[in-house]
Amino acid sequence: MVVEALNLGQTQEHSAGGSYLFVDLETGGLTPDRHSVLQIAAVITDQNLCVQSYFMSYVKPHPSLIVTPEALSINQLRLEELEMAPDEALVAQALSNFASLTSGKPRFAGFNCKFDLQFLDELWRRQGITIPPYKVPWLDVLDVARIKPEFDSQLVNFKLGTLAEHMGIDNKSVHDALADLIITIEVAKRLKVMPYREGATILETARFSI
Repeated sequence: MVVEALNLGQTQEHSAGGSYLFVDLETGGLTPDRHSVLQIAAVITDQNLCVQSYFMSYVKPHPSLIVTPEALSINQLRLEELEMAPDEALVAQALSNFASLTSGKPRFAGFNCKFDLQFLDELWRRQGITIPPYKVPWLDVLDVARIKPEFDSQLVNFKLGTLAEHMGIDNKSVHDALADLIITIEVAKRLKVMPYREGATILETARFSI
């Protein structure tokens, strides 16, 4: 069965000191106010990027939003199976509850975070939630990779799969939200110990702690 139940992972509270909430979405297209969210995964880590808890749910497509055939092909999802998933309101509340497992707001993190944050902003707006359960500035693993000299002239692009392959990380499950997060966190761990490019301007989104 493709649709999986909500998984809240460990139920005890985790320390807020340096906690991250890594989030990845699969969506029905590229436009946040037109295309539906189809899958949400989240992982809580500590400041050292050690995984504490997992969350994943497929999402029943929102009735007023679009799911394109192209997106389904990329995500390898089927509409008839997504129709059995929890609706957006339930998943949004479960994600908020999951983020609250930390004793304070975790810092948002992920890969190409602006994409996910824009979709989440629309999701919270539709659900009447005015304050997200995470804090920004976010940590974007993509921004971190772009200022590491390890990759100068060695990569054809900075896609997650390309970075993972260069680092020898298994990336066969790319385009599944939870699998992508596991890859993202493994990439982040390796980036954290690499030196920054000399003279690089390090944005807050590329810093591992703020």
